[in-house]
Amino acid sequence: MTKEPVWYDRQIETCSFIWKCMLHTFLCKEISPKIICFLRKRKNSSFICILFVLFFFFSCTTPEEKGVKAIKIESAKTYIETLAHDSLEGRRAYTESSLKAADYIAGCLRDMGITPYKDSYFQDFKTKDSKVYENGMEYHLIPPGEMVRNVIGIIEGKDTSNYVIVGAHYDHLGKSGNQLEDSIYNGADDNASGVSAVLQIANAFIASGEKPLNTVIFAFWDAEEMGLIGSKCFVKSFEDIKRVQFYLNLDMIGRDNKDSSSQVAVVYSYTIMDQEQFFNDKIEKYRLNLEIVRDKDSINQNFTYNFFSRYENVSKDFSMFNQNSDHAPFDKKNVSFLLFTSGLHRDYHELTDHAEMINWEKLTDITKLSFITLYKFANIEM
Repeated sequence: MTKEPVWYDRQIETCSFIWKCMLHTFLCKEISPKIICFLRKRKNSSFICILFVLFFFFSCTTPEEKGVKAIKIESAKTYIETLAHDSLEGRRAYTESSLKAADYIAGCLRDMGITPYKDSYFQDFKTKDSKVYENGMEYHLIPPGEMVRNVIGIIEGKDTSNYVIVGAHYDHLGKSGNQLEDSIYNGADDNASGVSAVLQIANAFIASGEKPLNTVIFAFWDAEEMGLIGSKCFVKSFEDIKRVQFYLNLDMIGRDNKDSSSQVAVVYSYTIMDQEQFFNDKIEKYRLNLEIVRDKDSINQNFTYNFFSRYENVSKDFSMFNQNSDHAPFDKKNVSFLLFTSGLHRDYHELTDHAEMINWEKLTDITKLSFITLYKFANIEM
């Protein structure tokens, strides 16, 4: 039997080695440093060059994967620590601190290359009187004639006739009237966490390198704490709301449940088919440490907050996460919606809702799943 030459054995060895590295890259989504070292030692081999080209061909990521890879814990920390800083004084609607927060968000969109909505990132409204009733007393949450400012960016799709929207409210409660050492409602989870996710999702669409099929709107609502005023004004002013095919709402997505650090609640309208298998497949593919909870009330840490008693004309039979966040105005116009939330906790609407309480890994994983979900609806032919 004729013995194969030494160069043949070496090329078989090379082929086997690079194939293992390709498999590593496909599974782990990163280039093995071993292959770089290995190839430097082999010179003047066209065979190795061909394998190297094949290696990069097979290691190419999809637009969705590129977007997911762009979502970082470091970015989440930067956004939340900025928005929840004492210098923004709790981001209460119609105050100077709220306008500063709006400027910051618009600047982030501008730096990413996100186009402003209708020639401006700002959508301003003058408020009407916002009344609430509690214990038989009338309160005015926001005086008439004050300015409410939504911040909105847009990526135009291949089909400009249909829209999908992702949104989160950026306002919070401002400052306490009590002369306390800590008098600022920083609102790190409520809802700087949601804002950070929408900003990262916008950047992920840019990083995907592919224009979506449908037009995507990135919305940051003002005056949610005053009765969903920002999102209501947007829905009312939108030319043809029937062209909005899907709304994704992100509200309080950064904290742990009392029993688990991985649970996230998902609430969606009856117009959307069951997404549970889709979520589970993506969680497994991207190795996200998340557990989808369908019973939205089970993750509220046994914490009871009689939220709806504060609002006139709102049924107390509704769950808080059913109708008292910014998906509600869309739902009332029969727009399909989906909400991600990690639920209520004891720092909810308290002075202690600080950035150091955020579970950064969980927040980042929810942001990734949110991007994947929006990316799906942004590329469905309506």
